[in-house]
Amino acid sequence: MDNNSLKTDNLDIKYRNDFLYFLSKSQQNKASIRFIENAQDKDANIEAYDPSVKHLAVSNLQTSIGLQKHAILRSNDIECVKFSKTINFNN
Repeated sequence: MDNNSLKTDNLDIKYRNDFLYFLSKSQQNKASIRFIENAQDKDANIEAYDPSVKHLAVSNLQTSIGLQKHAILRSNDIECVKFSKTINFNN
């Protein structure tokens, strides 16, 4: 293995670790979720991600048909997630 491959592998590991840390810190936080097919943000509490990050479990999702106590969202349907409070990634 050459030196460039080792640097790339280490960088991949760092990004993966940072991403997993972000996922763990974002759980139990209130967020506004914007869906690709809908221009309005929907409020929800983020509960969990599946390991592949293809699905997001939320609670108290505000929808146009009312409050959904629990829901599983497909990540492909989400345009962005905005958190209601700042997440401290230094701790």
